[in-house]
Amino acid sequence: MKRTTAMLVAAAFVAATTSVTPAQSVPDPNVDVQMATFAGGACGAWVDQLVTPVVAAEGVQAGEVVAGPTRLCLRSRNGAATLDARAFDVVDTETGCSIGEALLDPTCGSGAGELARDVRVRVGFGRCDRPASNVAGRTLHRLQREAIALGRIEAGRVRCVELTVAYEPQTSSAARSNTDRVQWRFGFTATAA
Repeated sequence: MKRTTAMLVAAAFVAATTSVTPAQSVPDPNVDVQMATFAGGACGAWVDQLVTPVVAAEGVQAGEVVAGPTRLCLRSRNGAATLDARAFDVVDTETGCSIGEALLDPTCGSGAGELARDVRVRVGFGRCDRPASNVAGRTLHRLQREAIALGRIEAGRVRCVELTVAYEPQTSSAARSNTDRVQWRFGFTATAA
């Protein structure tokens, strides 16, 4: 049974500062960047938090898009900033065992999962009135350790980030379908340029 859940946009964003590690961050006082969802050709209500709600994927097939494409607007209110994106609060869990998965994963069905290493995040960045230029793509596992530099945003400008997440097994030992569950949040860091 296929169970895929994805939520990048919601009415209420979780509280955080301008950093992707809310508990340890100190906001840059020279930067005031806000985020909004992009839908219907326009940016929605602006919030000061630069962190998305929890996103989750479970029970995926190879090549399946599990989240997105989702567009988020970012605007700088008081100065130029450089932006980057990262995944954090990543939790990988075993939930079951598909036939192909059981042959390849000796821990299948219990303990920590390994879906994050085969879930690929594609990130685009650019003007909101055009398709986003691809900045980079990496596995969710790598994106929690290494941020993607998005680019620069000038004071008073709005740019959009486009996020697409897909299950793309990278090794021959990865199962074509995976019953694991992974959840995470995306966060954006703004630094004075």
